[in-house]
Amino acid sequence: LPTFNEVCQLNLPTLPFIPTKAKPAFAKALSSTLKAVIETNTEQAWLKLFMLPKCVLPSVRRSGSHTQPHPVETLCRRWLDNDLESLWSMAKSREVNSRVSIKTFSSKNLIDHAVSKARSGMMGKACRVLISGGIAPNNESTWQQLKVKHPNGPTPVAPDILSDPIFLKADFDILSVLRSFPKGTAAGPSGLRVQHLLDVAAIPLHTPICTSLRSLVNILAGGRAPPSISKFLAGGRLIALNKTTEASNSDIRPIVVGETLRRLTAKCLCLTIRAKARDLFQPLQVGVACRSGSDRIIHGLRKCINDHWDDDDDFVVFKVDMQNAFNMVSRQAILDECATFFPEILPWVVWCYGAHPLLWHPRGQLASELGVQQGDPLG
Repeated sequence: LPTFNEVCQLNLPTLPFIPTKAKPAFAKALSSTLKAVIETNTEQAWLKLFMLPKCVLPSVRRSGSHTQPHPVETLCRRWLDNDLESLWSMAKSREVNSRVSIKTFSSKNLIDHAVSKARSGMMGKACRVLISGGIAPNNESTWQQLKVKHPNGPTPVAPDILSDPIFLKADFDILSVLRSFPKGTAAGPSGLRVQHLLDVAAIPLHTPICTSLRSLVNILAGGRAPPSISKFLAGGRLIALNKTTEASNSDIRPIVVGETLRRLTAKCLCLTIRAKARDLFQPLQVGVACRSGSDRIIHGLRKCINDHWDDDDDFVVFKVDMQNAFNMVSRQAILDECATFFPEILPWVVWCYGAHPLLWHPRGQLASELGVQQGDPLG
């Protein structure tokens, strides 16, 4: 079987959704794989869970703009028959060559991408694409900027865990958490998508998929998954976005598309500590546990300016933007503060950020050694 790194590096897109006829077959394959992870919690079981999407849900391009998937039902049957080596060999043979683009910003590229999103019913994403700077060109300059924005850092010392981790009870509605992800949420390194889980959540099984997912999240939230896999499951696909739509401005914003199961766990923990976070942080901030935070900033600042601008000569508005803040903040400070204020999620935070997760980009691989990942729900 492959290594975790080989699975994560394999550039093979997965289907955006499960074909209707194949849902029962994929549900059985996923259920059996989740069961093995929950019952044994071994590195081998986790590896098979990572392999599953690229082995049975490959999205293979043919001539033209259409996508012709391999019959998912057949692949799932082979998976259940433990034909894993040949399935992985088939997946490797379908790998998409990473095309190194040297193109600069193109308005046409953005428009085409926005149209594609609109045709898929993702109007919000289509609008955001139109006002974004797009993905930075996949060239050596972008790669060097990514390296600079992910500096080396020390391995933090994990604080003592003095509180029991969060445990999701049987009545926790994990389906609602899955539905809270934006439509069309991208896949992480394994290729598993939120939509894949939603597509099979209602399939009748002896152990429903949502029940298995809840058990899996409890393993992760307690920091009980094998430490050897944390740099893979807590890592992600690294994407460089242009900060502006101006071709003359070459600055980038690194975004990490984390593993779906990691983001699901983080969202579940965010939900459970939401009230506690609101009490701790408000009213000084509107970024955590606060609905419509951006709107509050805009309207609050506008009111403040209207109230003071004409009558107070000493009134000043000072905006601060910290450079590369997500990738520079001390992880030791993060762990220490988490131990003080949110000890119930400390096992998970230590598991994710106590080491150096890996980030995969078409140009190569980086280690995330400082800060948090811009894309982590707990970030």
